[in-house]
Amino acid sequence: MLLTMQSVDERLQSVDTPSLSAVAREAARGALFGARGNSGVIFSQFLAGFAQGLENVEAADPDTLAGALASGSHASYAAVSQPVEGTMLTVLRGFAEGASDRSDDEEDVLHLWNSALQEAKDALAKTPTMLPVLRDAGVIDSGGQGVVVIMEGFLCSFLEQDPEVYDIELSSPVGAIVGMPTVSQEFLDATQSEEYGFCTEFMIEGENIDLAALRSYLSEKGGSIIVIGDSSLTKVHLHTLEPDEVIAHGATLGSTIGIKVDDISKQHQGFLSLHGQQQEAAPALAVVAVAWGEGFISLFDDLGCHAIVPCQRTMNPSAQELLEAARATGAEEVVILPNNSNVILTARQASEIAEETLHVIPSRSQTQGIAALLSYVPELPRDQVLEAMEDSIEDLHTVEVTTAHRDTIMNGKSVARGQVIGLLDGVLTTIGERVHDVAHRAIISANPGSGHVVTLYWGGDVQESQAQTAARRLEDALPGVEVETVFGGQPFYHFIASIE
Repeated sequence: MLLTMQSVDERLQSVDTPSLSAVAREAARGALFGARGNSGVIFSQFLAGFAQGLENVEAADPDTLAGALASGSHASYAAVSQPVEGTMLTVLRGFAEGASDRSDDEEDVLHLWNSALQEAKDALAKTPTMLPVLRDAGVIDSGGQGVVVIMEGFLCSFLEQDPEVYDIELSSPVGAIVGMPTVSQEFLDATQSEEYGFCTEFMIEGENIDLAALRSYLSEKGGSIIVIGDSSLTKVHLHTLEPDEVIAHGATLGSTIGIKVDDISKQHQGFLSLHGQQQEAAPALAVVAVAWGEGFISLFDDLGCHAIVPCQRTMNPSAQELLEAARATGAEEVVILPNNSNVILTARQASEIAEETLHVIPSRSQTQGIAALLSYVPELPRDQVLEAMEDSIEDLHTVEVTTAHRDTIMNGKSVARGQVIGLLDGVLTTIGERVHDVAHRAIISANPGSGHVVTLYWGGDVQESQAQTAARRLEDALPGVEVETVFGGQPFYHFIASIE
């Protein structure tokens, strides 16, 4: 959320107007491109709705401000397919409802904001009662806490006080965001269906664009319809037999830019020309992967990944970084392998704002990403390639072995700081004192049978000889199971294993 707000700040540096609506609009755009992680993406949608509520508003009174906050809350809920209470969504709604309830009583926006902030704090305090996993760990939702801190930052600005002097309230301890839902795959499903006509994409820059009316018009012209953005900048995607007519209609609403029309029945193959020099032809369907760890990065490169976005586990890439990597491939269609559950939302957001067509394979680990990449056969039809990549991650299991850095409760089990834990597909299964014992038991818990392959990626403080010893021990315990070791070089995790 910090990095998302830094992107907002950078965007606002170029705003030279005191217009409230303009500032809100540019803030939303900055968040859209800079959002990182689930919390960043959801908060960017809140800012987008907030900006819509302030469209053409030069100065907000309490009623107008309350309406804009309600619009932001609705947008944040609409961004996810299955909203989960006890997350930052609850805190955003509490803030908006607090403003709405007091808009008739407060005399100015300062008092209204302060009243709404108290409601948000109350909602934050209740998050452990809504999500059992928060209650068990003894923490509040960290995304919700981020919302409270940001709103207190606004209050500092209203009061013209230095945030370092103003007593911003931080609750402790703070845990990870838990139970965060995922953004709807509606737009992704749409781009992969209905193989007919022309894939038509363009953006409209205008004023007061009616997105609902535009969607209604497009529904009569084709399928696989996506309309995202706001009333001043809207992106359109659809499959239609009448691309010229659709684009002409868009031109009546504003300036059309980024127009792209492809015959869906053909794979477009082009080449890049830079400074007059002919370059190697770009792939019809490129692959971009998010990776961390020296070994994993090299492996994705060796397996033919067209671009890699390197990062640390605690530093997720932004939508802009994913877009830049996709564009660097030169391909008009790109597959994104997020390889982290907290990057999937960002990747999907990047796909919504990209001029190219981006397909997100929801890989939640680097092992799933490798499986998907091994299933990538670019000579096959696009949809068949995407289906094979998605299918490859369905039956793959991932074991992660790491050391707990604080006392906590996971899946109803007490974990002490310094203990080694084993996770199977993100669920705690094993606790112990020795890395190799925990790794062994965690992999055994997946119950791999004869014919299965276990790939043991070693990193952290594990040496190659230790990884080979662990592999031999597993082979002795699992007759018929092939075990291989690969250098992953991943930080924080002693072992990451794939079971397929």
